[in-house]
Amino acid sequence: MADTTTTKKVTALTENTAPADTDLFMIGNSGTASLRKIKWSNLLTAIKTKIASWTFGNLGTTDKTLPGAINELNTKIISVEEINLFGEKSNVTKNTNTILGQHSLKKGYYVGYLWIRHQGGSAATWWTKNGVLENSSNPGDDFVATIGGSWQTNTLPIRLILNTDATVYVWHMHESAEAHTCDYRIKLMRLVKS
Repeated sequence: MADTTTTKKVTALTENTAPADTDLFMIGNSGTASLRKIKWSNLLTAIKTKIASWTFGNLGTTDKTLPGAINELNTKIISVEEINLFGEKSNVTKNTNTILGQHSLKKGYYVGYLWIRHQGGSAATWWTKNGVLENSSNPGDDFVATIGGSWQTNTLPIRLILNTDATVYVWHMHESAEAHTCDYRIKLMRLVKS
C-alpha cells in the first residue's frame, strides 16, 4: 500500500500554549536544502546567547551589551547611611559666635536637617564645613536661620557635599539675652557608592 500524506493548514493545527523543553521545531539548515529538528530548549538558549552578545548603541553605559551594562550599573549603586548627631551648650553669651558642636564626617553627599532650640531672645545659627564662620548675610556653602523667643525651635534643611573627610561645625550667635542654653539635633542621610 502506498504511503499517503495528509495536509493541514497551520491555522487548523492544535495550538501549544506551553511548549516543553523537549518539544521539537522544524528548521531549515543554512547552506543546504535539508530540514532539521531543534528542541525548544536549544532554540531558547540560542536566542539568549544572541541577545547577550548584541550591542545597543543607545545605552548610556561604556559597555553596550546588556550583561556588560548591567554589571557597570551595579558598580554605581548608591547606598544610604543614616547619621544622627546632637549637641548642647549652656552659658552661651550675648553677641558671641559660639561653636555648639563639631562632628567628623566622611567624604560623601549629605541631605537632612538640623533642628535647633534656644532659650530666650533672638539668635542666628550657622552650619559650616570648616572652623571659619562666614558672614551671615552671605553664608556661601553654609546656611543660617534666625530664631527668636523663649525656647524657640527651628528646622534647617541641609545639603552638604564633602569631597574629603572633614569636620563640620554648628555655630550659634545670640543677640539679646545673656547666658543661656542651646541644643540641637542633626539627622543626615549620607549617599555613597556601594
